[in-house]
Amino acid sequence: MAEAFKMAEAPLLQFTDCWRDALYKVAMSGTGEGVLHVTDELVIMKDKFPKSQVHLLVLPRDSRLVAIDRLTCDDIPLLRKMEATAWEWLEANRHLVLTEQHKYPVCGELKFMSGYHAVPSMKQMHLHVFSTDMMKYHRNVRHYNTFTTPYLRTTENVCQELLDTGCVVIPVYKMSHLEAMINVSPTCNRVGCGQCCNTTRELQNHFLECTHKLPGKEISDTSNKIQTEDTKKETFPKKKIRLDRFSK
Repeated sequence: MAEAFKMAEAPLLQFTDCWRDALYKVAMSGTGEGVLHVTDELVIMKDKFPKSQVHLLVLPRDSRLVAIDRLTCDDIPLLRKMEATAWEWLEANRHLVLTEQHKYPVCGELKFMSGYHAVPSMKQMHLHVFSTDMMKYHRNVRHYNTFTTPYLRTTENVCQELLDTGCVVIPVYKMSHLEAMINVSPTCNRVGCGQCCNTTRELQNHFLECTHKLPGKEISDTSNKIQTEDTKKETFPKKKIRLDRFSK
């Protein structure tokens, strides 16, 4: 998979718009709207514009890591810890996730995926961790496709590129296959369905009727966690958190 993203060498990604700094400010301060969990190394927060019933972001608190193209092989343990900590948090707060899934019973038990966008839109590297129901408003098909195609890169995919090449290359969007990948008509992400829709509204209506199983991993399956020594020891208090932290 790493080979697919080895494009012509591109300069380090630059961020010029003020709104793109929002995640960076949260990561550096450890405070902000939607923050759920903070450690010396990481912040877990809700995505301000969720694409599914549960949509979290995991941010490193290292000011150097504004994007994945700043990563080096030395950061691989951090990448794996980000993934593992997210699963630990979901497991510790499973009662909240179960409450969310009752809103759309047709989905069955929520399952989860995680990954990094091949071309990030905001400053500060962030891992998306989200339930695969995709039952939130998608402004356009591009938004949906960035979470349901190889445009979303897994932690292991990013780590493998680091091991293979020593760096992560963010391709120049307009000059890559990525643009074509996310501009296609949206397709149902349910296992074995593949229904193609013309618009996101049509897709949402299809989701309400689709009975195929959700893709992804169940949070109750501890074998899905990428374990590190630190995350094995870390515990999360099962405190009460407002449900509107997941969705408005």
